[in-house]
Amino acid sequence: MKYCEITENVSFLSDRVNIGLIKTKNHTILIDSGLDKSTANKILRVLSKNNLTADIIINTHGHADHYGGNAHLIEKTDLQVWAPRGEAHLLEFPEYEPAYFFGGAYPPPELCSKFLKAEPSRVDRRISAGERINIDGIEIEFVSLAGHSLHQIGVVCQNVIFTADSYVEEDIIKKHGIPYYADIASAVKTLNYLVESDFDYYLPGHGELLKNPAEVCRLNLDFFKKMEDLICNILKTKKEEAELFAAVVEDRKIKINSMQKYFLLKTTVNAFVSKLAGEGELESIIKDNKLYWIKSSV
Repeated sequence: MKYCEITENVSFLSDRVNIGLIKTKNHTILIDSGLDKSTANKILRVLSKNNLTADIIINTHGHADHYGGNAHLIEKTDLQVWAPRGEAHLLEFPEYEPAYFFGGAYPPPELCSKFLKAEPSRVDRRISAGERINIDGIEIEFVSLAGHSLHQIGVVCQNVIFTADSYVEEDIIKKHGIPYYADIASAVKTLNYLVESDFDYYLPGHGELLKNPAEVCRLNLDFFKKMEDLICNILKTKKEEAELFAAVVEDRKIKINSMQKYFLLKTTVNAFVSKLAGEGELESIIKDNKLYWIKSSV
């Protein structure tokens, strides 16, 4: 984990999940905490080396790899946890995340690894997109970056934006075939917002610090269009839900080797289907106790 300065008051800790850092006269604020206790200990070592003690964590969304270090940091330091109003429940009750993947039912053990179910974290303050706060003369703004999760936020300070998981780089798309998104319509709005924005720096949850994210955002938008075209093409004839999913995964040349991967991919395919159905592009059919989808004739 490497300490990297961006501006006088804004830095980050470079790691598999980038950890944002905002320093004011009297406060040190973390943005996300990584996956687990191991990541939290790395954060504490880097902070100590730089004579810093965190007293606030701002979590951008309720996925385990972004708040999994909270519990250990809370144990070792006297800090507050801030989280988006619509995602705070995931930090307090981590079983909800794998339960969502399992159709709302209590999840099986295979979905309860630390990658989907972190240690629980209290939430001291619920924050909302559009909210602005001033800490020791340093202004921090929270903006909606929904899409990867339903209520993900970005954090803006001194014209630097921490973009969480709002976009992924080309190598991640190639590696995973279908990167995870929960709400495609909101993700499109988020990507277009970032393309049109004029921040000085953009730091994603995973990847490199950028001065201009337009190229990578357009790459993500192109991927969305290809996925929508693929699904509509497959559904020129009626397909049962499982048949549609298998066809999409096969076209993307993905090999599913775990239950976790299966449900992560299935959620994203469902997110595309939901968007297309909401736009009138797809129709659902219930027949013989099965759910089918087909391209709308209108």
